[in-house]
This record gives sequence, structure tokens and C-alpha cells, in this order.
Amino acid sequence: MCYLNTTEYRISPTSGYQVLRNCSGCGCKAAYESTGSFRVNANGKRIDVWLIYRCGSCGHTYNLAIYDRVKPEDIPGEEYRRFLENDGETALRYGMDKGIFTKNRAEIDWEHVAYGILPMEVRENPESRERPQSQENPEGRIGQGRQDALRQDRTGSSLLTIHNPWGLKIRTDKAVAEICQVSRSKVRQLIKEGKLELPQDYVGSRIVLELGGCTIPQTGIPKAAASMDRLLKEGDEEIMSEFEDIKKWLADTADEPLEEMGSFFARRVSGYEEHMAVWRDSYQWMARLIPEEARNLLDIGCGTGLELDEIFRLRPDISVTGIDLEPAMLERLKAKHRDRDIRLIQGDYFQVPFGESCFDAAVSFETLHHFKMEDKIILFRKLYQALRPGGCYLEADYIAESEEMEAYLFAEYARRREKSGIGADVFVHFDTPLTLEHEMGLLQEAGFAGVECLGYSSDSHTPMIRAVK
Repeated sequence: MCYLNTTEYRISPTSGYQVLRNCSGCGCKAAYESTGSFRVNANGKRIDVWLIYRCGSCGHTYNLAIYDRVKPEDIPGEEYRRFLENDGETALRYGMDKGIFTKNRAEIDWEHVAYGILPMEVRENPESRERPQSQENPEGRIGQGRQDALRQDRTGSSLLTIHNPWGLKIRTDKAVAEICQVSRSKVRQLIKEGKLELPQDYVGSRIVLELGGCTIPQTGIPKAAASMDRLLKEGDEEIMSEFEDIKKWLADTADEPLEEMGSFFARRVSGYEEHMAVWRDSYQWMARLIPEEARNLLDIGCGTGLELDEIFRLRPDISVTGIDLEPAMLERLKAKHRDRDIRLIQGDYFQVPFGESCFDAAVSFETLHHFKMEDKIILFRKLYQALRPGGCYLEADYIAESEEMEAYLFAEYARRREKSGIGADVFVHFDTPLTLEHEMGLLQEAGFAGVECLGYSSDSHTPMIRAVK
């Protein structure tokens, strides 16, 4: 008897819709995010209730009306209590109520909704079990060609069903990449090579896909692992092509002087957030991975706080210590989150003491790909000591695709320093990423017991690594 592994996932929002509106602080249209807090105002014998939104760039607020000048008895007592307590589930419910946005004439940012993709179940079905029929295809079920393939003797094939009951606008390749723990570029490569077929661009309310001979085991975390190794092993040629592109770019810029790290970012503060927007999906993913029980968070190399924007959206009550070298970056972060419990330290995180057993979690995002192994191991040991038992460290950073690439970049870095006569004590901006194996090996050497790569989201060079004390 042949069996088919059937895996189901549900896409669920983790915060309300964002609102697009003209912001007086920014001087342009900006995205306003739900704070998860309500404002209740008594005006005579009438009551107003608003859900408070905040501009993600400058911190200006906007009130989305939930109740407008209603009698107190018109609001159920239990719901009124939830408004006063800033109940998270109530804020999410109203933040996803399209009728509320229509009533307020508020423009929804359909392209950016924070969400999680959670596993529902895995079951083994007899091959003879009824398959989705091609005439029932309006919601993105597989086509007749794929059904024919399923009728073949394909023991161990995976049937993936993605449910999207909220109707979030999410591209199919993006959802598959998140579930299968690979980059979108890898998914697109598999599609181009005819190894994966996506019947429609967006998930819709539901989509059903066959992943060939791959299996998708449950892990119980928002990003579930997938064994797509058989397909991905053939990606070596793509990696070599990317490495050749890097070598060509380095050759073209061989005579450009290295910049001191602080000066490099000081000159780029104005365009920093736009430049880093490509990693928005990874910022949201990192925020979803912060343990619910975490109360104190350390963010090294926090910059303007793009990862903290997403973390505060889900965890407005969390206490954060942020460290960064550039004061202008920290000023921007402070302006966005003046009402949060956040302590900012301007300095070199190699030199700033972290303390011992002070934090429940620590994060870093695209900040550690400038250091040698002997420097990183010192930092990882500091992070290990700073975490409480059971605490976790989350890292999303640029990774070298091969040891050859890693060695090449370090050699080029040394050549440029020597040519410019830069002393060893000067911190300069040049990318020297380690391979994933070397990065994870250093974390294990630092003392972390559980070190794992959770996969890729925004690109094929920035994995999400989790290390647990």
C-alpha cells in the first residue's frame, strides 16, 4: 500500500493590519502599526474607544475609531474591561476587522502584514484516498497534471496544504520558502528547473501542492523544517555563480579605500532603513521566535531598531537593552519607541559589559559579518554568560556560501588593510562572513548546547540561527 504524507499549515496574523496615511512627522505617506493599546474616552454620557496606531518611522500616533460616541450600555461589560486592560486578542481582532478600516476610511497596507505559518497536522493517507479534483480548482488546488502524478506509485511524497483563512496577500513561493526553511531564490530555482510547480502566484484562501519525494516533519515552531535536500543539492552551480559575481565586484572596487565603521554608518543614516527593508520578512520572523516568557532582551548592533520595531509590535511589554556604535542610529531608534522600556548604550559591543545571567534572550541582525573567528568566539562567550539558563540567542547574518569564499574575502580584507596602511586597532567596514558551519561551530564552542539553523527567509545568504543556553 502506498502512502502520501499530508501536511497542513495555517497562515495566521500576529498583529493587525498596518494603515497607510500621510504622516506630518515624516512629510510623506507612511505605514502606521497597531500598538495593541486602546484609548477609552468618556465625553459626557458618551464613550469613544480607539485602537492606537504609531508611525513606524517617526512615532506619530493615529487613533482608529472602534466606538464613536456610544452609550456606555451599548458596549458589553466584558469587552469594555478588555479595552481598559489593552487585551491583546481584542486588539488583534479589531486590527483585522476590515469593516472597522472601511468605517474609518483607512487605507490598509496589504503588502505588509505580520503573520505566522503554523503546522496543523501530518497524516499518512492510503494512495487510494480521494485526491483533489481538477474541477475544484478556484482556490488554487493542483492541476490535472499533478493529480496524474499523485496517482503514480510515489511512496513518501508530501502533499502540502496551506490554509489562509484571513485572506492575507502572501505570495505562494514565499509561503513555501518559509515552511520549507529555504530561501525564495531556491524555490524559484526549483520552479525554473521544473522540479516544483506552483499553480498560482498568491496563496488565496487555500492551496494544495505536491513536493515530490520530500517530507515535512513537524517541529512545533512557526517555521517548520522541510527535507528538500534532494532538490537543493543541485544548487551548487548557482552558488559558484554568485561567488564569481562577488569576485568581479571586488576586482572592480579594488582601489576604493576602506571606511572606518562609525563613519561608514554615520554617512548612511538617512537611507539606512530603506536599504535594510529587503530583510523585512526576517525581522518579522525573528520577532516571532522570541520566547513568550522572555522579559529582558539584549540587542547588539541594534542600529535604528528595525528588528525591534517588529519585536515591540508583538511584545510591547518587553524590556530591551540595545547597543550600537553610531549615536545617530540610536537617536532614530529612541524617537520611534519613546514609550517603550528600552535602554540604549552607544559603544562597541565587544567592550560594553553585558553582565551575567541578565537576559532571557539576545538578538543580532546583520552586524557580525565583519569579524574574525577569534573575535567572534569572545563575543559569543559574552552572550552565553549574559543569558539566563534556558535563554536563547537569535542571529540573522550574512553567511559565506563556501570555505573558498570565506578564505577569499578574508584575504582580500587583509590585502586592502595593508595597502591602506590601516592599523589593527581601527575598526573598518568590510564584509568577512564565515560559513554556516564555522558560525554554528563557534556558538557551540562558546558553550551553547542547542545550536540550530532554522532556515532562510529574505535571501539565500542570511539564515536564522538559534542557540540555547
